[in-house]
Amino acid sequence: MTINIGIVEDENLCQQQLIRLIKDWEQNTGITTNLKTYFSSEDYFADTSAFCHAYFLDIQIDTHSGMDIAQDLRKRGYTGEIIFLTAYQDYVFAGYDVQALNYIL
Repeated sequence: MTINIGIVEDENLCQQQLIRLIKDWEQNTGITTNLKTYFSSEDYFADTSAFCHAYFLDIQIDTHSGMDIAQDLRKRGYTGEIIFLTAYQDYVFAGYDVQALNYIL
C-alpha cells in the first residue's frame, strides 16, 4: 500500500523533521509513502495535478495561510485528511470548519 502525502511548510528545518517522522512511521508500518513538498502556498496552488491522501499544512506560511489551502481543498471536494502544523493556538477551532484530523503545535 502506498499513501500520497502533501506537505506545505515554508521552513526547511520543520519540513525535514516532518519528512523524517513520516519515513520512520513508514519503516515501522511497512506502508510506503510518496511525499509531495511545497515551500509556499503559491507552489501548492500552482500544482493542479497533485493528489494526496493526506496534507500537512503550516498555518502561517505566506500570502495564503494553511487554513486558506484547507478551505480550497474542501471546496474542491477533497475528503482526505488534513493536519495543521503550527506554533500558534489561534486557529485551533477554525480547524473544525474544514474537518481537520489534527492540529500539531
